[in-house]
Amino acid sequence: MKTTFSALTILIPLAFCQTAFALNTTISEGETSSIRSGAYLSDITLINNGGELRLMANDASAPTYAEYVELNGDDALMRITANSTDTDMVSIGTLRGTGNVVFNSIINGTAESATYSHLNIDTLSGCITFDFNTDIQHRRGDYLTIRQGSGRHLIRVTDSGAEITNPGEKSLDLITDQSGGSSFNLTDVNGVNINAVDGGTYIYSLYNRPEASGEVWYLGAIDMRVNSPSLSPATDAVLSMAAAPQLIFNNELQSLRFRKGSLLQNEGNAGVWGRTTGGKSNISADNAHFKLEQAGIELGADRMVDYESGKAFWGGFTSYSNSDVKHARGGTSNIDSYSFGLYGTYFYQSGWYIDGVLKYSHFSNDLQAISTNGAGIKGDYSQNALGGSLEVGYNVSVVADIWIEPYARLAYVQVGGEDVRLNNDMKAKIDHQDSLTSELGFSLGKSFSTGENSMVTPYIKAAWVHEYIDNNNTVINQRNRFTTDLSGDMAKVGLGVDARLSRQVTLFAEVDYAKGNKIEVPVQGNLGLRYSF
Repeated sequence: MKTTFSALTILIPLAFCQTAFALNTTISEGETSSIRSGAYLSDITLINNGGELRLMANDASAPTYAEYVELNGDDALMRITANSTDTDMVSIGTLRGTGNVVFNSIINGTAESATYSHLNIDTLSGCITFDFNTDIQHRRGDYLTIRQGSGRHLIRVTDSGAEITNPGEKSLDLITDQSGGSSFNLTDVNGVNINAVDGGTYIYSLYNRPEASGEVWYLGAIDMRVNSPSLSPATDAVLSMAAAPQLIFNNELQSLRFRKGSLLQNEGNAGVWGRTTGGKSNISADNAHFKLEQAGIELGADRMVDYESGKAFWGGFTSYSNSDVKHARGGTSNIDSYSFGLYGTYFYQSGWYIDGVLKYSHFSNDLQAISTNGAGIKGDYSQNALGGSLEVGYNVSVVADIWIEPYARLAYVQVGGEDVRLNNDMKAKIDHQDSLTSELGFSLGKSFSTGENSMVTPYIKAAWVHEYIDNNNTVINQRNRFTTDLSGDMAKVGLGVDARLSRQVTLFAEVDYAKGNKIEVPVQGNLGLRYSF
């Protein structure tokens, strides 16, 4: 790219020179001037809109120096490029005007091997945007020191999933203004003023504090509640996605028990069945806030075996469901669930029954969230789960085809742990997530004969559900551990119908509503058909 200087210009960009000089430089639109480490840029350097000046840092004992730099336009740019060590420095006598100062770190493969730089300014004025690079997780980064400052300036920051503070700390120093005369605000990559930025686990805002060395400007974690920094959207999304699979598994497991009524009316020796399922859940716990929308299909087959004390149905099934996880902070993640399992149901002639299910699921998770300042957050990973349920109940006739059926149910699932990495550099370790629930309830219904081989049985139900597990853990960025506690009670009501249309065909449907202190299920239902032969 062409480089243009005024008539009185001497530029010696030699790597082996300790000192090189350039006088009265003007850099116009589309032009770039590069000053090597240790060079001395004297007199006035004017960077017009669209022009770029590059200064490479040098050892602090002989820093690269520019005497007077004026940025003349929103797209005027000065780059401070790191060199071999983090202590390398660029010094500027006077920096004024309107434009951008961008720190460029040198990346040597990993963040740990990158190098950064310091910028010292004797006199600062105008309205300048500073763009920093930091790796404070390893206690390193760019830094700005001002001796005499004035004007209102901007700090451009980018949302990050990696931690921007040292372990045990919730702040990151960026600038020391020895005079205390400058002021700074945050801006995003588009130049829009913002109030906060994602800094790994938490969100941060810009603050200042007085110290003996001057006024220090720093990013500090925002406390939305006392002693409780606000979590970043990426953290919220990971914690929600950690909790969602166990809920999906339990909802699918709950749907499987709906087949029992159609089995009871069965007149064949075997049968096949299918159903569509769906539901919505609202979750609001300390570390999980999201909406879950789930839809799926299940297919199964079983065979009846007569015994002296009753009859049993032994069968298998497979299912698929697709769930949307709508994050409270923005974005919708998606989970595909692929499952198969075995079940057995025994109906005693006395009216008792026992029902058991063993189920395996594979979850394909696509995390999609939105950062505090609108950037997309993504991550893909998979998990496996194994669980089952055991239910015991008793069906007793009350009067005139009216029956009541109290039952007790116990269900358990364990979703395997997984290491997750997002595109914003956040790392998360999701420990195995467990759920143990008990359910006590009853169904009350009446059977109506509608023909020689047909019958309709509507029913209502009510139940009390309790979740016992309160210590499912997730670790963000190998540092911050969070416990998701979905334990507690939930009341559930519902209504359904089993309709035997012929000796071979049974139609069944049910819809439920549930409400607890952490979970609300506005609707969960299924519609299915069984063919017996």
